Amino acid sequence: MTRWIPGICLFLCLLGIGSALAAPSKPPPVVHPLPAGPWYRIGGSPTPSSTACTMGAAGPGVYRADYLLPPNDRYYTLLECATCPAPDSATFQDVHVALDVAHPCDQPVEISVVAVMGDSACRSPDTLASLMAPEVFTLAGVVSGPHEFTLHLSKSVRFLGQAFLCVNFTSFGDSCAGNGSRPELITEALCTNCSSWNISVAGTQELCAVLLPGLPVMYATGGSCAVPVRAASWGALRMRYR
Repeated sequence: MTRWIPGICLFLCLLGIGSALAAPSKPPPVVHPLPAGPWYRIGGSPTPSSTACTMGAAGPGVYRADYLLPPNDRYYTLLECATCPAPDSATFQDVHVALDVAHPCDQPVEISVVAVMGDSACRSPDTLASLMAPEVFTLAGVVSGPHEFTLHLSKSVRFLGQAFLCVNFTSFGDSCAGNGSRPELITEALCTNCSSWNISVAGTQELCAVLLPGLPVMYATGGSCAVPVRAASWGALRMRYR
């Protein structure tokens, strides 16, 4: 029996190497400048001036990047509201996602929020610490060109300090999946390390490291801060509008 052990070990090693080589991956992003032309605003107008805080990568959009690969292609954007410093909590209910649409297409997504982890110099998403359960939306591109979709959540989200917004491209829509027809990310001109992450079949990737030219335009807008007060006054939280 012992004379077969080396052969079995060799077989298992080769099997492991073959599995590693066959592991799924994403091709590198294909990036082009965003052509000049009109933007299509779906579900709302640009960030209103009365909004207290814009959190995440709000643009402007400068490039388009072919990098979407559902199912469950998750993009995480760091959120922080400078006008709601601790011990205040930031709140928001509107999420904005920018995509360049090749032709009319309904793209399903799930929106959620998770906590942060890691060193303060480089935060990453803590996918096991949910701050908001996934909520389903459809990004309905009406014509070819750049779109900004405003998604109004069913209830307000509150977090302390920092959090990560997650936009999960759960699958391609029926008319979105083919080469040349799938939507593309719209990115800013500059990439800030540790501010955007992608979790997909390729694993966890910091998006500046995969050579995206800028952060994907995904952000949240909120209108208030939740301020803790003594139990003797109100007993819980009051809302301070700024």
